[in-house]
Amino acid sequence: MKVVVLALGLMFSVSSLAAEDCFWSQRVRGFDGVNPTTLTVDAGRNDYKLTVSYCSELPWAHRIGFRSFSSRVCRGDQVLILDNFSNQVIQSCRILKVEKTN
Repeated sequence: MKVVVLALGLMFSVSSLAAEDCFWSQRVRGFDGVNPTTLTVDAGRNDYKLTVSYCSELPWAHRIGFRSFSSRVCRGDQVLILDNFSNQVIQSCRILKVEKTN
């Protein structure tokens, strides 16, 4: 019985990863820090809603960047809040969820 439950759980996890929404960082044309845990991103043809760990500077950010493990931005990557003048990272926040909105 335990083996069957484990196998079903593994199949669910694999299918969840395949359906994950990600976007290409070079396609980002704009963003809006809605609140300290929500960021919307205009990535060309699609818009995305990112849920991030608490990021107090996000609603006032004028410049952002991404730290990712590839050229695509996905769950587990980071949003970097950048200083307007020095381009230094003020705050970094982990991306908890990426959802395509259109």
